[in-house]
Amino acid sequence: MVSVFILLTLISVTMFVVSLIAPRVGLFFAAPTRKTRPWGLAFWSLATFAFFLLFGVETDRAKDGAHPALLVITALFVIGCIVMAVKLRQGRVPEKAAPTAKPAVAQAPSPVPQAATEVASQAPTSQPPEPQTQARQTLVTITSHTEAGTEYTLDIAALSCTCPDWLDTRANQASGSPARLCKHLAEYLGRRPVEMPPTLRLYQAIIKQRGDAGRGLPIARAGNVVEYGEVKGKGYVMEIEARSYPWANLIIGGVRYGYNLDEKRWARGEKPKEATALAEKAKTLAGEA
Repeated sequence: MVSVFILLTLISVTMFVVSLIAPRVGLFFAAPTRKTRPWGLAFWSLATFAFFLLFGVETDRAKDGAHPALLVITALFVIGCIVMAVKLRQGRVPEKAAPTAKPAVAQAPSPVPQAATEVASQAPTSQPPEPQTQARQTLVTITSHTEAGTEYTLDIAALSCTCPDWLDTRANQASGSPARLCKHLAEYLGRRPVEMPPTLRLYQAIIKQRGDAGRGLPIARAGNVVEYGEVKGKGYVMEIEARSYPWANLIIGGVRYGYNLDEKRWARGEKPKEATALAEKAKTLAGEA
């Protein structure tokens, strides 16, 4: 058993390093919303200590018996590890944050129940857009990806969030701009395209790609330029950073590409169908046209 616990300790240390580099791989067993670097480092640190303590208990037991205090501490670490694994596996269910009962509040003012029932029965033919409008006006409460116990409120209609990223860097972006989308808004709308505001539907594939990756949409900051646009009916976002110049990063159709402005080539030979037009736009964005 001693050798087994040594092996498990080494595996935990390895997974700790993997979580530091690729958290989605390190937390392969966790729910998608929990596959973040802080969760990975916390879990595998706890697991490493738990297995190391089990190794110590087994070693002492083979000699003259383990100390009671060591047994208690080991038990606490093992229980904590199991509890965290269960929470990581369960993740969170953001759908509960937007109960279907909220849109129905709009029907409450009707003074005559029978009339209200008749209006409701006619809704599919007389007022088809109403359910989507109500859904966009719903405030949604979600749980933070990185801080346990922290909640943020999304306003889908206003494209706002109470997270620090949105408040500090995105609040002053133009109304309806994709740059207003932090990772929480991107994830929520990427999974619910029916609630996507009309101004963002051109970028639906990009929003889903960024939301699945747990990242907000690119935004112009000090040291970079960002452009949102359309090519042949497809929305794209292009970003050029001073630290990675001459490379221009591009997302179109939900796929990420890289273009080298100096060498006039696409990264790994992979380029979109609209490569010629996008290469020209990259030059314009970089001020080289």
